[in-house]
Amino acid sequence: MKWQANLPDASTWQPDSGHAENLQNGLLLTCQAAQQRIITEGAIERRFNIHNYDSGPGLEDIVRRELSNLLPDRYAIDPGVVNDRNGKTAGDADVLIRNKTWAPVVKLGATQDSRRFHFPIESIYSAMEVKQTLGFEELDEAMEKLVKVSRLERPDNPYGHITENQHLKLFDQAGQTLNPLHTTVLARGSRATSHSTTSPSD
Repeated sequence: MKWQANLPDASTWQPDSGHAENLQNGLLLTCQAAQQRIITEGAIERRFNIHNYDSGPGLEDIVRRELSNLLPDRYAIDPGVVNDRNGKTAGDADVLIRNKTWAPVVKLGATQDSRRFHFPIESIYSAMEVKQTLGFEELDEAMEKLVKVSRLERPDNPYGHITENQHLKLFDQAGQTLNPLHTTVLARGSRATSHSTTSPSD
């Protein structure tokens, strides 16, 4: 018998395409699962309320955990106080997505678990306010906080600024920046659906 007589047909070794639809939408399904965990675990926190706002910090913890699971490790997800170089502050934010590689902490918290870390606005990619139940009053309060964040002095980061200490002007694009600031209000439910645990607030 020749050595190659029983060689397998390698042309038949093709990737399995039987689950293509789910795998193509893998990230979407993962995000939907995270959303459902936030809704469900937020409802559990709410059931243990002693006072009206007791469940808020727990929901914020859940949101930060889920974002940490979804985002690459180079992004830090923390609560904290946001300041600019002129000494202005937007106060405490529930969720900050920030660059911990390029920018230092302005002031450390009293302990590692403290919420009172101070971060420079230059390091912030996104600021979020988290609400267990969202009504007009809660929306106004959250929007006030986020508008204050957006009005801190935050220099644009041009396209050619490829590292914290290297700027190649030939890559710059007029009107385009690498650091647009994203702000959002995230709520587990609205006043109209405050007893629902199956759908998030619009």
